[in-house]
Amino acid sequence: MSRFKTYKEKERNVTELILANMHNSLFPDGTPVSIVEPTENLSYDRIFIYHDYEIKVEIQITESHDFKIYGDVRLDLVSAFSFTPSSMGFVEGSTVIGTKARQFVKSLNIQKLGKLYSSKADLLCFYVTRPLHILWAYRMAELMSYRTYFMCIYGIKINQKSEDENWQSCFVPVCFYDKYIMRSGMALI
Repeated sequence: MSRFKTYKEKERNVTELILANMHNSLFPDGTPVSIVEPTENLSYDRIFIYHDYEIKVEIQITESHDFKIYGDVRLDLVSAFSFTPSSMGFVEGSTVIGTKARQFVKSLNIQKLGKLYSSKADLLCFYVTRPLHILWAYRMAELMSYRTYFMCIYGIKINQKSEDENWQSCFVPVCFYDKYIMRSGMALI
């Protein structure tokens, strides 16, 4: 089974967890919620239909092992970019320190902005696999409004790509216990 299919199956499982655990907090009147899987070209993973409202949901899955090491929520900043001569001056190893983060992003040749810039989702559901088994729902618009703060405080990490990939991506590693990220979300399990 390909890694993509495995991840899609995990998304379906997390969707079931979300519905099982969100009903009391997000859908308190007990009205049934239907689920729609959007077409692949949309920028979110699921749509919950509650009464006549659509709630668009992004699902982000992190392995317990990685969460124990890093303890962060990795917010996708730029999904695809290439370096320019001026952008290389901002990079130290695989990190851009916070004070230079905004200048770094402006200097890139961007092919696709990440979720922290372009998400159309209402919620970001962040799930950490077993044995930790953590599920949080964050209001995406609120996370996006703190983008500059997150970049300045936590900096930017550049994902390491294989040599055959001709593009890069980067994220902001926000501490799971950051006051603004905690304020933007709620625990579901």
